[in-house]
Amino acid sequence: FFDATQGVAVGEQGLILRTTDGGTGWQGVTSGVKDGLRAVSFSGVNGISAGDSQDILYSTDSGSSWQIGQSGFFGPPLLGAHMLSSTVAFVGGQNSIFQALLGASTDGCATWNEDDFHAFLFGNSEGGGTDLFFFDQNTGLMSGAVFDGRGAIARTTDAGVSWSTLFFDQAIQGLNFPQPTSGFAVGAGGRISHSTDGGITWTDQASGTSANLNDVSFASDALRGIAVGDSGTILWTANGGEPGPTPTPTPTPSATPTVTPISTPRPTPTPRVRPTPPPRPTTLSRLLH
Repeated sequence: FFDATQGVAVGEQGLILRTTDGGTGWQGVTSGVKDGLRAVSFSGVNGISAGDSQDILYSTDSGSSWQIGQSGFFGPPLLGAHMLSSTVAFVGGQNSIFQALLGASTDGCATWNEDDFHAFLFGNSEGGGTDLFFFDQNTGLMSGAVFDGRGAIARTTDAGVSWSTLFFDQAIQGLNFPQPTSGFAVGAGGRISHSTDGGITWTDQASGTSANLNDVSFASDALRGIAVGDSGTILWTANGGEPGPTPTPTPTPSATPTVTPISTPRPTPTPRVRPTPPPRPTTLSRLLH
């Protein structure tokens, strides 16, 4: 999608679909090719799509029509495409001798020559590019799958003449930078990584899945995003993929128990028994006669 309502999707056998109502309805658009299309990108009304047989298509009218920049080449597919401006665009993939491949255009994708493509290794390792993202005409990133099973993200600051590479334990399949410094990468085994320095360093995030993730896209706030992968896996986040703060429990004040005085009954005193005095002897005052 390149605005709130307009978007383009590409797929097998040259399929191109276009929506103008936010995805409610889709209309087919003639592509002019029969090969699978693997990537699509827009900058304003200008777009690029790339795919199998190293096909490259371009549009100047928001995807309503497409022209062929190149088609029918022998070699692996182009898996990444990025329209940087109305005239500058990039494609990425792999060449026929197992090297990552970058192609660049400065005429709106109308012409592509051999000199427009540069091959490179991920470090000293063979592999292929899977996606790419450029910040300007010189500085960009390409993700990849290395032939020994690892993943890679390579970074250039000289339009692809030289590259520095970071390696990961599994293939990296998708890249997205909604802001110049904040970006995300996804890959095999449920990997999601986040960069806050333009792709120089990366920190893993918990995805909650082991499914291979193939693509990622974020809104411009770098908070709301979606990642998709194998077996219909769809993940979304509203906080940039960061775990929310752990709430600190508020202690419940303990009530001071009210002591109710217990009245202890006073013992009833036992009445003292007054001793009965012994009988006094009778005193006769007179004698009886």
